[in-house]
Amino acid sequence: ELFNYLGLRICHYCRAPRLGRTCDKERAAAIHAKQLAEALLGKVKGEEERVCREVLASLQGV
Repeated sequence: ELFNYLGLRICHYCRAPRLGRTCDKERAAAIHAKQLAEALLGKVKGEEERVCREVLASLQGV
């Protein structure tokens, strides 16, 4: 139930390109991962911070 709620919240504010009544799901996943890593950066330390930086580096062109 919580995952469904969070998924709907993410989709409501999604910035992925629209394709009619839906969005480009492949691009949306990358955008969501990038936004999550940006939000966590500065709030986490150690290994989690390194993972966030790696995610951002790998999604730099998105």
